[in-house]
Amino acid sequence: MVKIHFLKRWRERLESRNIPKELLNKLMIRCYKLVETNYGQDEMICLIDFNKYGFNFYENELWIIIRGNSLVTIFRRNKNVPKTTYGSRVDNVSYVWNW
Repeated sequence: MVKIHFLKRWRERLESRNIPKELLNKLMIRCYKLVETNYGQDEMICLIDFNKYGFNFYENELWIIIRGNSLVTIFRRNKNVPKTTYGSRVDNVSYVWNW
């Protein structure tokens, strides 16, 4: 399930960044797959480091939050920002780098 908030943030935070449509499609598919494999945990997951794919973004990492088997929100942040479960009220923080 995808929350309306997630879709609004997707448009605001990704579609305005000149990211190729093909990559955006792959990212959305990855989001859906991560929800399918989530076992009801509140989870924050880093999907991609855009700068490893030739971009030069200050907020280079793309993160999603899953709650109750739903995509709740999406955001970008700088890789130097500490990754904690406390600030996002999640049970688990993880990375997905295998594309």
